[in-house]
Amino acid sequence: MIRVGFVLTFDATGWLGGVSYFRNLLSALASLPKPRIAPVVFAGQRTDSGVLAQFPSVQLVRSSLLDSGSVPWLLRRAVAKVLGRDVGLELLLKRHQVHALSHQGFLGGLGHIPILGWIPDFQECHLPEFFSPEEIAARTRKRCLFCRACSVVILSSRDATEDLERLDGSCAKHAKTLQFVADVAMPAQLDVMDVLRRLGVEPPYFHLPNQFWRHKNHGVVVEALRVLKARGVMARVVASGNTADHRQPGYFQALMRQAEEAGVKDRFLSVGTVPYADLVALMAGSVAVINPSRFEGWSTTVEEAKSLGKTVVLSDLRVHREQAPPRGQYFAPDDVDGLATAMENTLREYDPLVDRTRMREAQEALPNRRQTFARTFEDIVVEAVP
Repeated sequence: MIRVGFVLTFDATGWLGGVSYFRNLLSALASLPKPRIAPVVFAGQRTDSGVLAQFPSVQLVRSSLLDSGSVPWLLRRAVAKVLGRDVGLELLLKRHQVHALSHQGFLGGLGHIPILGWIPDFQECHLPEFFSPEEIAARTRKRCLFCRACSVVILSSRDATEDLERLDGSCAKHAKTLQFVADVAMPAQLDVMDVLRRLGVEPPYFHLPNQFWRHKNHGVVVEALRVLKARGVMARVVASGNTADHRQPGYFQALMRQAEEAGVKDRFLSVGTVPYADLVALMAGSVAVINPSRFEGWSTTVEEAKSLGKTVVLSDLRVHREQAPPRGQYFAPDDVDGLATAMENTLREYDPLVDRTRMREAQEALPNRRQTFARTFEDIVVEAVP
């Protein structure tokens, strides 16, 4: 069996989409009846235990080599800079008989251990105004490094794969597309009602489960609520997600001022970052899920809604069309009236009994979808490892 290493060092307050991605991949691999690969998770001694507890039962190796700023980490970086190769990480992987390293942002090569690099998207090419020149340069360096040193470059969508073909045609020859599937269990109705009571959410409502980052485009939803109020339509939106954006520190506060000035502050409720079980309950209890984003690599929000069988109202992006949620209603990212009309139609057509039936049907189809996702990744690994 091929042992594949994953280095996971993020925390619970950072990139929530990344936490979700690895949780979905590792749980999908664990669902296979006859697995060909064995995941091994590597994390720092300081890595958030709450994050690691979300992953299925896989072998976990903790090492201070992976703790940013620690003495072992600094020594490892210094040696890698001199040798042009991450010897510290390589020795750690060999000690645990790892045959390949996957989804890793690494420093230099790793000798004879095949590396499967992962680039979720090329947002900096589509929305450069949301990045500093330093961030764009860092992303470009990372892409060039992956193209030079990785056996395979994994992209999360065909849309991203086409971007890579435009940026570096020779690198794209080593690219593989891996579209992830979200592992979401349908909660009991009583559990949903309990979460709604605890969070002060009153049905019916739409769920917007995107982090409060500028490109997620929450403002168009606020303006759509203004239009709906003028039409005499009572619509509520519950937004969940991290309210901090390091690129735009005042974004969340400005958004809430916008909601107040639009006269819809009582219809746009932010509950911040909530436990994953609460997020699923919010999604399950909603009329529909909204994703108004200006850019996505492969939207976790859309995939979670698909796994739950929820209707999705989403921005008309190529990648959203590629994800193709059933009953998806698309609107141009700046089309306030189009979004308002889609929300109004969805409210009018919503039937809780039909919605629960669709959720059960989506849950019945989910195991096959997850195994297809896992086997696609296995095929990529098997082809990459001699």
